[in-house]
Amino acid sequence: MNALYISYDGILDPLGGSQVMPYLEGLSKDINFSLLTFEKKHKLKNSPGPGSIKDTFSSKGISWEYLIYHKRPSIPATLFDIFSGVVKSISLLRSRGVGVVHARGYISACIALFLKKTYKTKFIFDMRGLWPDEKVDAGSWKKSDLTYKVFKYLEKLFFRYCDWVVVLSQKGKLLLEKAYPFVNGKISFIPTCVDLDLFDYRSIKPAPEGFIKKNHDFIFLYNGSLGSWYMLEEMIDFFLASIGYYKNPLFIFLNESEGPLIESRMRAKGIGPEAYSVKFFKRQSLSAWIRSADACLFFIRPVFSKIVSCPTKFAEALACGVPVVINSGIGDTEDIVKDNKVGVVCEAFSRRSYEQAIAGLSALISEGQKLKERCRQVSQKYFSLKDGVKEYLDIYQKI
Repeated sequence: MNALYISYDGILDPLGGSQVMPYLEGLSKDINFSLLTFEKKHKLKNSPGPGSIKDTFSSKGISWEYLIYHKRPSIPATLFDIFSGVVKSISLLRSRGVGVVHARGYISACIALFLKKTYKTKFIFDMRGLWPDEKVDAGSWKKSDLTYKVFKYLEKLFFRYCDWVVVLSQKGKLLLEKAYPFVNGKISFIPTCVDLDLFDYRSIKPAPEGFIKKNHDFIFLYNGSLGSWYMLEEMIDFFLASIGYYKNPLFIFLNESEGPLIESRMRAKGIGPEAYSVKFFKRQSLSAWIRSADACLFFIRPVFSKIVSCPTKFAEALACGVPVVINSGIGDTEDIVKDNKVGVVCEAFSRRSYEQAIAGLSALISEGQKLKERCRQVSQKYFSLKDGVKEYLDIYQKI
């Protein structure tokens, strides 16, 4: 089977590296993949070089092609990228006999829909999230905007004409089946998975730098960018509440570029540099950093579009045996945490709710090894990369 996988996220982006490459490597044993991504110029400049990346993919039986991602002006740049993607994809279809187009996200789906209607290729819509509604929830668009209406119309076309839909949460699957009855029978729920061999607390040594247990009796960790969704102010307020509970807690941020923002917010809340640290990290060292924490803390804005969300950091924390502190209203995460007792859920963004969550977290932490094993078992049950690859292969075989 020859397939074209299109991702508007670059393979050099964190999401591309964690949520595209591992799946394709697993699937490439059964499927001949051509991968088309849109890469950012500064990422290419700082990378080992496209040639070495191509060689890495080639050794796994994957042919990688990329186009340059354009950001501004927003709409013309995106339209240009779609047009460039269509031209490049047609070339790949003709030269490599592609029969299936796997589109990750809405922009990629625009290209895949054109190929479906023009060349009768099979079309997998790996939607990732309700992107138009995410733009509204982030404040970038309004529901009255023409752009929003166009993409909601396209969304309906994606669902109607695709051969299969993949969504990240069970709640999202139920929502779509109700809103678009014609997706019934061709929709799968596959959460954000994690490589359980790489993220395994039993074989990972904690990161030594910045983690001095004798000085800090509890370590919270947040990893990744903050963007539009993660609630920095509320996470800092939670940490402030923990200072009254623990003698000397530490809040570690693993973040590439938002250090000045984090530091300014910490200072504004009266938190000194001895109580927090902002670290730049490489993807290959992430599991060691997570392994060193007592709990991973992340609050996400509980807006409508997040009903289909499944944060990558959620699965990574549990695989490393680390409990989570989250808020309610994000995909299936709340149910998983409560049903399996692998963390705590803040029902509200208030001091009282934070204090209740901290008390609950401390009770869980007292279980020691038993809690670590339970977190690991939950990651194996819900977020195994091997299981995710099997689910995707099943979809390819069905269509």
